[in-house]
Amino acid sequence: MKIVALGDTHRQHNKITVPDGDVLIFTGDAEITTIYSFHEWIDWFTSHPHKYKLFIAGNHDFLYEGRGRGMVLHQAGVGFNPNKDIDLGCYYLQDGYVVIDGVKFYGTPWTPSFNDWAFMKSERELAHVYSNITKDVDILITHGPPQGKYDMNRDDESCGSVSLRKKIKSLKFKHHFFGHIHPHTPYHLNSKRYHNVSVLNEDYDVAWEPKIINV
Repeated sequence: MKIVALGDTHRQHNKITVPDGDVLIFTGDAEITTIYSFHEWIDWFTSHPHKYKLFIAGNHDFLYEGRGRGMVLHQAGVGFNPNKDIDLGCYYLQDGYVVIDGVKFYGTPWTPSFNDWAFMKSERELAHVYSNITKDVDILITHGPPQGKYDMNRDDESCGSVSLRKKIKSLKFKHHFFGHIHPHTPYHLNSKRYHNVSVLNEDYDVAWEPKIINV
């Protein structure tokens, strides 16, 4: 199974060249704030030939949180298997999972509180949210990184979640995809297990290519 993962396009998705693969993953921050921006982005996302497409929200995606004009999404919940109930192969994950060819993908959008952005909670609240991540997950998809995993900003400050760092100690996933922190160097391409797949740098310029992983 060839997985292609990216995130943090911030309305610049049309500048991105997406490699072919079997599963396309988006880790949030398309910057969805209106119904129009959602439809414009989802048309782009679903236009790719990947058989399965999975996406989560990010802290700039206010519409998913209901802080906009409302929308209806097909949300994959606990126990949902697209092999048995396929819906064009495109699934929105919000604290839920899908199983594709025996591989379990779990997605959650929440990150530590910072100003008044979407999908943010205190670390205490995040610990509760992350407790729902199933232990048998193979591919973990979160918007933000765990503390200490490719989470440094340009001021060399660690911005990852402490609660997520603690949670992943009990998990045996194969790969963890996230974004949120736009890297200023390409070090995020070197990990064999943790992957910061933001395609923009800290100046919001397209700087990095989507990540390709074979599972």
